[in-house]
Amino acid sequence: MTNALTIARRELKAAFDLPIAYVIMAAFLALSSMAGLVGFFDRGVADLRDYFSGLRYVFVLFAPAIAMRLWAEERRTGTFELLFTLPVRAWEAVLGKFLGALGLVAVTLGLGAVLPLTLAPWASFDAGAIATGYLGSLLLAALQLAIGLLVSALTENQIIAFVGGAAASLLLLVAGEPFLLAEAERISVAKDLVPLRALAVSALAHVGTGEHQEALARGVIDSRDLVYFVAMTCFFLVANVVAVERRPARRRIEAALTVVLAFAAAFLAEDLASRRRVRLDATRSRSLSLSPAMREALARLELPLTIRCYLTRDLSAATERYRRAELDLLSEIAFAGGSNVRLEVQDPRGDSRLAEQAEREGVAKTTQVVQESESVEQRSVYDGIALLYGGRPPATIQNALSQPNLEYELALAIRKLIEKTPRRVAFFEAAPPPTEYHAFTRAKRELRASYTVEDLDVRRRPEALADYQTLVVPLDAASAGAIDERALEAIDRFVLRGGSLVLLVPPYDAVLEPRWRAYANDFPKVRKALAAWGLETLPAVVVCEDRNVYSFEQGKTRVYARYPFWLRVNQRTCEGSPIASQLPDSFFPFAGEVRPGRLAPGVAFTRLLVTPEAVLLSSEIDIDPTHVKPLDPAWPRERRTIAAAVRGPLPGALSGPGTQARDGCVVVFACTDFLRDYDLQLCPWNGDLFRRTIDWVTQDPSLAYLKARSQAAPLDASPRARQVAWGVNVLGLPLLVTVAGVLRFAWRRRASSRAAVRSRSSPEAGPGKRGAP
Repeated sequence: MTNALTIARRELKAAFDLPIAYVIMAAFLALSSMAGLVGFFDRGVADLRDYFSGLRYVFVLFAPAIAMRLWAEERRTGTFELLFTLPVRAWEAVLGKFLGALGLVAVTLGLGAVLPLTLAPWASFDAGAIATGYLGSLLLAALQLAIGLLVSALTENQIIAFVGGAAASLLLLVAGEPFLLAEAERISVAKDLVPLRALAVSALAHVGTGEHQEALARGVIDSRDLVYFVAMTCFFLVANVVAVERRPARRRIEAALTVVLAFAAAFLAEDLASRRRVRLDATRSRSLSLSPAMREALARLELPLTIRCYLTRDLSAATERYRRAELDLLSEIAFAGGSNVRLEVQDPRGDSRLAEQAEREGVAKTTQVVQESESVEQRSVYDGIALLYGGRPPATIQNALSQPNLEYELALAIRKLIEKTPRRVAFFEAAPPPTEYHAFTRAKRELRASYTVEDLDVRRRPEALADYQTLVVPLDAASAGAIDERALEAIDRFVLRGGSLVLLVPPYDAVLEPRWRAYANDFPKVRKALAAWGLETLPAVVVCEDRNVYSFEQGKTRVYARYPFWLRVNQRTCEGSPIASQLPDSFFPFAGEVRPGRLAPGVAFTRLLVTPEAVLLSSEIDIDPTHVKPLDPAWPRERRTIAAAVRGPLPGALSGPGTQARDGCVVVFACTDFLRDYDLQLCPWNGDLFRRTIDWVTQDPSLAYLKARSQAAPLDASPRARQVAWGVNVLGLPLLVTVAGVLRFAWRRRASSRAAVRSRSSPEAGPGKRGAP
């Protein structure tokens, strides 16, 4: 090993003594920076995946350029035989030259780290993803150096060594590219040859370097990728050792057998790593780790699940971050599902068969407006996911790129496919809505994507509640008066059986015509039942100073005012809530307060939604926007709970003392209007919040806690930042390396000249000494 390190140091020093090394380094830095910056600012996302993707193609030229002279120059100058007259074994020479070349690559990659440093003032990079990206790039460079080193050992001509190494590296790179695999799968073959075609496509996918480097570039350390790079690099190094060893003709069969065995060992190592894979999410926020809800759904698969992603390849640059996030998520699901999950990513455009298949599975093409540099055009694109399981109708997710929480949608769709008995939700509206805008049509439609949702009149069919897991009861002044004792008893028995009740209790009714007034609502029967379960609602409204300015129409005039009666809550105000994780602003008009009452043993009280510091007002309230004044500073302010839940062995509200539920759940929102159609149209996040609530109360908390997969942070860069990045990385740094090479070359020439002068002027070397008497 000492000889190998000595040779490595000699090769590295020799490389920096040659001007060509600085030229190659400068060219590499310029090309890689260009590849990384093209589209970087257009996508507006702070990651380096464009840079690392570009590196794989730059290395196709850079690695063979470094390796081409390592053996070819030795053969051309005749020092090849001289090297092996020294006490150096073949593997030591090969390893030494390889490590020397790899050291040069590492230095160049280190200089390339200037790219994220120059962008750091405008972007918040994920250090874990960048570290794994550089690791993947170094491993890819090592493999391509080993290929170039082998080709260089087979020829004396450096040009041939460069072209051969670049061609071999390029073939190995494009072998696993998705577009090539898609074209290979479209090749028409006889029915008997379909398994052979599938085997060939699978082999191409495994042997291609791009797939393995891409996984590391996005922040995933996969044992299969590490073993692939190490095993393939070792194989080419072994072949290199065989190529430089001087073997007699009778031992060439032994040499060939050694190469075959080395390839078999590399293949077996990669296959074993694929079967026993270990993955580590190295990103800062663990954004590539699947949620417990998704893992639980995949663990319950009894039959193979096929995920078909119909996605157009040439989407606009603005959607690139979402496309990558979607494909990353699907890749993680396919890995976690193992042999039970098959992932297919296809572009149906230009293929009538795939287009018909997508239409049969419920994925339709849509129109996307794409803005180019000088024009705007409309394109027909595909953006949908179809899930097929056990011969059941496919579950389809349209517009997957625009889904705020795609993992949530996929987990719900998979769960719905595998459930033998669908979960049912009943809506009990005691009185019809006064207008269609006051209905709950949108809320029901959103829930139907995950549950079986039906309307149920508990007064007429109280026994039907036994068929449902969750009951939603929206109240107002009219419906509360229409609920009789029979309906309350049925609801009480439903909770005692372990059902989940969601009550929407408005503390105030807002009357806009003819006078803007709000009147307190009092529901004595409902309040009595809530008190028995451990909850209290007050006929009072929560008001909070709001920075938002709202627009109101009063007659022919428009009024703008900060309206304290419209509350906004989000994940910042509701920290720790099981339903409000990563929740944008949700809108609650004229909401009240929910307080814990006297809780039975074993019953847990949970605050679901909490406001900022607010004031509680009661009695009749003037809500005219023209009369709104700042809140009196003397009024006591504190954070108010406007939605809460109790869960556990709840006591019977109307069933007499001593009666307790198995494990019931009651959720109370001190507002009803937030879920009506006209409010959901203004604030769609209210519907998402309500669906999370239903997930939580149906004994599946993991779905409610499931967060949207975090994507790369947005890039906040001005045109000036673009100019600085291009100037420093594409022009400045390569120029600096070139100047360093020129100065190094000039310094060496000057040092050589001085050494020659000293040699000629030395007395021991002068001719007079030899001629002296």
